[in-house]
Amino acid sequence: MIDVAIIGAGPYGLSIAAHLKARGVDFRIFGPAMDTWQNHMPKGMRLKSEGFASSIYDPESLLTLGKYCQAKGLAYQDQGLPVPLDTFCSYGLEFQQRFVPNLENRMVASLRRESGGFKLSLDNGEVVAARRVVIAVGLSYFQQMPAHLTGFS
Repeated sequence: MIDVAIIGAGPYGLSIAAHLKARGVDFRIFGPAMDTWQNHMPKGMRLKSEGFASSIYDPESLLTLGKYCQAKGLAYQDQGLPVPLDTFCSYGLEFQQRFVPNLENRMVASLRRESGGFKLSLDNGEVVAARRVVIAVGLSYFQQMPAHLTGFS
């Protein structure tokens, strides 16, 4: 049984994993890295949040968005320069490779509470037991279109 299972590998899941790893907590993290950002956001989009508020947090702030952009020669400002989606996605992937190399690109098919913790069934049939679960799947799985708007595109 692992201490923590993290479902979702976007910015929040990756940040949580980086912090757990730094503290020596036994965890596993599941899902494709930055999937919602890479595959479910409009191409050419820019982030609504300012640059300073768009970093994925590692325990020592070694790879902020600002540091990433500086190292890659990309335009960046703490405020007043919207962050391009492509920049944020490539930053997130580098964060994952650097701080969460143990990411498992598997989907969790089901989650159920059991005595002493949780059971996760993965898309490959593996069953994982965990004491705690962090659900960091973002908004993609919770979208709802009001019935009176379904005919519009």
